[in-house]
Amino acid sequence: MLKEIWKWVLNQQEDQQISEIVNTVQVVIPGFRKGSKLPPKHIMIMQLLKPKYIQRMANSSISLSGELDEAYDFLNMSDKELESIKNIPPSLILLKLLSGKEEDKAITLFDCWKREHGEEGLQKMEEERKTVMETWLTSVKKDNEKKSLLRKNLRRRQKREGNGRKFKRN
Repeated sequence: MLKEIWKWVLNQQEDQQISEIVNTVQVVIPGFRKGSKLPPKHIMIMQLLKPKYIQRMANSSISLSGELDEAYDFLNMSDKELESIKNIPPSLILLKLLSGKEEDKAITLFDCWKREHGEEGLQKMEEERKTVMETWLTSVKKDNEKKSLLRKNLRRRQKREGNGRKFKRN
């Protein structure tokens, strides 16, 4: 069952994310040198599904994105809380659980979603939530950029005022 979940989760990821996972768990792919052209996605997934690499992925605590990791503590959420998340794709939730040594939660959640939505429904849910998440991440990044710009402007203003005071004193 665990291999089936890993396979589904990995197949939902973009090539770049799979490549990052391959590098994180130090997968050796015959016929491809490290740092050279990326192997096809299906070859990377085939290698990752080998027992030793599944074990490495389970021990690696794969990071999603800074914003997601800050907003959600998937590993400490109950099954009901995890089921109620509507703006994060199931594959990312499962990836975080599987790589955080929470296999039982991942199995329970995957079974629940599969029973409730079926294989096609789960795929549709994945695609819909990816769109919602990308929109949310874009807005979070814009907010962070605005906050950063405001802090930068505040520091400049404080520096100018500080320099002005020093100048007036002399």
